[in-house]
Amino acid sequence: MDALLNYISGSRGLWPPTIQLLGKDIFRFHAIIWPALLLATGYELPEKLFVHGFLTVNGQKISKTIGNVIDPIEIAKVYGVDALRYFLFREVPFGEDGNFSIDRFEKRYKSDLANDLGNLLQRVLVMKQKYKIKWDYKISTRVYRHINQAIEDLHFSAALEAIWKMISEANKQIDMERPWELAKTNPDRLNKLIGGLLEALSDIANLVSPFMPETSRKIIDQLETGRMVPLFPRKNK
Repeated sequence: MDALLNYISGSRGLWPPTIQLLGKDIFRFHAIIWPALLLATGYELPEKLFVHGFLTVNGQKISKTIGNVIDPIEIAKVYGVDALRYFLFREVPFGEDGNFSIDRFEKRYKSDLANDLGNLLQRVLVMKQKYKIKWDYKISTRVYRHINQAIEDLHFSAALEAIWKMISEANKQIDMERPWELAKTNPDRLNKLIGGLLEALSDIANLVSPFMPETSRKIIDQLETGRMVPLFPRKNK
């Protein structure tokens, strides 16, 4: 009873929560006994309970005895907190058991973050400067209802998949429309193309902010200033 009351005292007047997250090993206790105690003492129930799974490492349960514990702080020191957050949200459907391996993490870092997102931002900013495209950053106000709904439903991996589809389509558009040729043959189309890509990056910065807040701020800073810094630098093993 004393332990459970910490939830209420720790909420600092914000009880009840919109959602309570709990591990699957304590599901019975928190879904039956805790609500009964709340009802008996006159407190409101959480609006929703969400039961999450466990993380494994290379297919094995994390255990000090086995020695397969991975320190997230050490990974974040090398790759950044946002990269680790992205991997966990994208790789593991929220609520299910998820397997972590450093090889899979590094592949996501290189392909999704450095190559897809980081390369897109750099390519577009380089072309904006090279072709002297006039465009000023504006806070994105476009609403992507399917992505917002996925986040509301805690389908975080699906939300990120949809965002990365936008990133992939933007990269493909550059390859298909070949702006370096449009600069010679169709300057008006070039202006529309680069302007549209910059608008897409503004939207992407807004959409990734719940998952990668620091990355979102970096993208916005580079869109505002034109000052290019690699979002996800290459790492040497």
